[in-house]
Amino acid sequence: MSASETREKMKKEINMEKLIWKEITGKKIRTFQLADEPYVIYVIPTRHDEYVIVKDDAYEMETGETEMLKGDEVKDKYGINLNADNDKCAITLSRREVLVYEVHSHWFASLASFKWGQYLMGKYFARKVRRKYNRYLTSLEERKRVVNENLK
Repeated sequence: MSASETREKMKKEINMEKLIWKEITGKKIRTFQLADEPYVIYVIPTRHDEYVIVKDDAYEMETGETEMLKGDEVKDKYGINLNADNDKCAITLSRREVLVYEVHSHWFASLASFKWGQYLMGKYFARKVRRKYNRYLTSLEERKRVVNENLK
């Protein structure tokens, strides 16, 4: 039996809608493992409510197969609701990413070349990013609250 025949047979036997997926946390790419099986799909956000699904399994039957789906299609095919977990917001920033952005975008950061100046700039950016990141997290929670109220 060839690999393509085995793959077709496996697709016919498995109904993806009724399987239980558990999420493996990540940053921008969401990873879901099929229960405790060595079958994983990677959900990569491309545009608003559009995702590339990359399949990977230990048996190398569907490894590397991709498909482009909308959020509703992912829910129908795999039973994974992407919009409920992240409020249609594909990417959340880490504190480190905000810090790198602030340092690289500030005009004065490149001028502080002496030790005392670097220390002061480090304190300034740490305080600024801490305040900005806390406001960012608060706004995400507020956005989720407003969206959930609108859905009711």
